Amino acid sequence: DLIIEGESGLIPIEIKSGTNTDPRKLISLQNFIHLTKAPHGILINTALEVRMLTDSIIQVPAMFL
Repeated sequence: DLIIEGESGLIPIEIKSGTNTDPRKLISLQNFIHLTKAPHGILINTALEVRMLTDSIIQVPAMFL
């Protein structure tokens, strides 16, 4: 897992295997977003589409990177 810093601040990136990620496995990512007031977080996995998982977590398939 990674944290990058950009113009909009810190961006946490969580990397998970599989196409479906249980929302309970995103609690640490959600907590980091809340505590640091990060604009959003990114989940990288093997899903087939980019989509919003929550109001602050974006799913990005690894094949798009």
